[in-house]
Amino acid sequence: MLNKENSQSVSNNKNSTINQAARDIVINGLQPCDVVQIVNTIVASKLAEYAANAQLTARERLDAFEEKLLEEVSKKVKGKINRFNEPEIQFATREAALGFVRSGDETQGEELVDLLIERIKAEEHTTEQNLIDQAIRILPTLSVKSMAILITLAYRDLFFHGDNGQYKEWLSCISPVLQELSKVKSLDVAYLQQTGCAFGVQGINAHDSFEVDLLKNEDLFFAHELKGTQYHDAIRILGLTEVENGITGFCSVDDLKKALSVLILNVKEKTIAFKVTSTRALVDFFDKDDDKELLAKMEQITKLKTPFSMAKVRECLMELSPFWKDGFELLNKGNVVALKPTAVGYYIACRQLAKLSGRTIGIDLFYGQG
Repeated sequence: MLNKENSQSVSNNKNSTINQAARDIVINGLQPCDVVQIVNTIVASKLAEYAANAQLTARERLDAFEEKLLEEVSKKVKGKINRFNEPEIQFATREAALGFVRSGDETQGEELVDLLIERIKAEEHTTEQNLIDQAIRILPTLSVKSMAILITLAYRDLFFHGDNGQYKEWLSCISPVLQELSKVKSLDVAYLQQTGCAFGVQGINAHDSFEVDLLKNEDLFFAHELKGTQYHDAIRILGLTEVENGITGFCSVDDLKKALSVLILNVKEKTIAFKVTSTRALVDFFDKDDDKELLAKMEQITKLKTPFSMAKVRECLMELSPFWKDGFELLNKGNVVALKPTAVGYYIACRQLAKLSGRTIGIDLFYGQG
């Protein structure tokens, strides 16, 4: 280990030498364990500013940060370990380490290590690199409530692609965040804007009510099953005919199989429901030249649906998590309807949403590829 009383000591690792010029440290032939020495050296001067009784706590927090960083570096970026010799990475490491030393929040410490790993992967002088640097600076300033608001704002802006079962999982995964929203006050919303993670002008709304957004974006999930006249019309559109013991018709077997991949046809109860969440998902599913005719039929069937009322939308989500009550209350407030996350806000939030959902959620989902 680097001698804490002499920041220019040489490592015991015979393959490594440390050369300190001003505040930059260069270690030739870096090993994962050398990362700890670098963190100690670049943070040591700041720790010295703390009073004696605070230094012990600060030292314990720094040790915990170093241990987690060493573990993640060894697992995820061992091949890029020499980047710790670069001043840019050392500045980012110092910022992340001191952020955790100041806050002491274990979850936040893990998130800072996660951001630092992404920073090591990023190319220099890119938008991504600058976003990560900003995120490392901002993250320690966000309270649990501020983070909950930010994640919820970003969540609102995502469309879902998948079947109904997957969508229910998506609606449920954010429950731990929703639990924090009942404690949110107007000051928390205003402070989130002050951090640079969100922007907006009250009175100029970036969104409709959350219920309306859901009815637009996931129109098939938030709709009643087809029955009665709707059912009979759908059967006719598919080219089928009802008979005493079921249905028959001239619909090709292949087309019927494709139709049943997105429809739940209950001949006994005479109902039809959709397996996918939106008309948009249907179009994606049938987006082939040989499926155009079938897609036209499916789009006709979607027009037969009866959308949920806004009260039914709320009820549907609250059955999955009672904390959605607080989600609706927050997202429909005047000072929140006007808000959208900034680029760095989206970046911080999408890292959290990826962990909550177990899905890959990158910032490109919010800005597209163009």
